[in-house]
Amino acid sequence: MTVAKPREFVYNYWRRLSNLPAFMHHLQEVKELNERQSHWIAEVPGIGGKIEWDAEIVKDEPNERIGWQSINGALIRNAGKVEFFDAPRQETEVRIIFSYHPPAGGIGTAAARLFHPIVKGIIENEAYNFKRVIEAGEIPTINGQPSGKRTGKIKLI
Repeated sequence: MTVAKPREFVYNYWRRLSNLPAFMHHLQEVKELNERQSHWIAEVPGIGGKIEWDAEIVKDEPNERIGWQSINGALIRNAGKVEFFDAPRQETEVRIIFSYHPPAGGIGTAAARLFHPIVKGIIENEAYNFKRVIEAGEIPTINGQPSGKRTGKIKLI
């Protein structure tokens, strides 16, 4: 995706891991333990409940890429990277690669295949939320807005 902000700004926002719950709604909290390690708390999509794990940044090239992986026997092992490229008009192209490995061997893998469309949809939605937050400072919503009432009849010609 392309976002309408300079690459350094976009990288710095993503690199502060505590910002991630602002656009990743399944994340309750990401606490940075030190420069490389963090503790994550997330809701389990579609099931409820929560899981926690620790992760480490394994690659950090300022303004270019951030790579991470889960550590310490995470229930759902995961890894990924985010890459940042210059785009025209002081914009930034962001590429996100994410992988996860469910628990319970073959049973977990079979369950993951069933949930894959849900997880893929969540990740795509959260990537779009990132674009909204980075460009507008918030995720626009219509929640709490009064409904619009029609004041007249529509005449079709």
